[in-house]
Amino acid sequence: MELLGFARYSHSRFRADPRHHNAMLCVCRDGNRFEVAALDSYSCPVRKLKATPLKESKVTNHPCIAWAITYIDEHLDERLSLNELAAKAGLSVWRFCAVFRQHAGDSPRRYIWGLRLQKVKSLLASGESPASAALLAGFYDQSHLCRYFKNTCGMTPGQYISRQRSAQAAADCSREREVA
Repeated sequence: MELLGFARYSHSRFRADPRHHNAMLCVCRDGNRFEVAALDSYSCPVRKLKATPLKESKVTNHPCIAWAITYIDEHLDERLSLNELAAKAGLSVWRFCAVFRQHAGDSPRRYIWGLRLQKVKSLLASGESPASAALLAGFYDQSHLCRYFKNTCGMTPGQYISRQRSAQAAADCSREREVA
């Protein structure tokens, strides 16, 4: 079983119990399923919440959605409004969102922000500064990126960079041990 990450658990009934005030969610992957378990502040499993199969990416076979995904990929660094995307696809905003979710597996907004986050992570890993990575990925400024990155990943871009560097250093160290 592979540990994917932690997130704060904010369900009011769970937080109301003082024993679990600092509860966290632990997300683990076991093959093609993922499990979410609530952990208290001592990292002890409190209760298992859900075990569901991972969401499989759907094939986009709707021509409007295939065009929209291509357009989003090409113009990710620009401001992309749902009204603009829906108008260019020839659908109403509501219908565009429904068809997009059906064929892409996520809402247009979530899809766009997911791509922007992936782009920022790759730019940060390649040595780009957080400020320039924010602008290249379509965020308004660095503080906008930091807020979104922290809410989504649970750490700031600077913390992400330092963790990437320490993981890379550990990997290099283990390779040197294997060679020696």
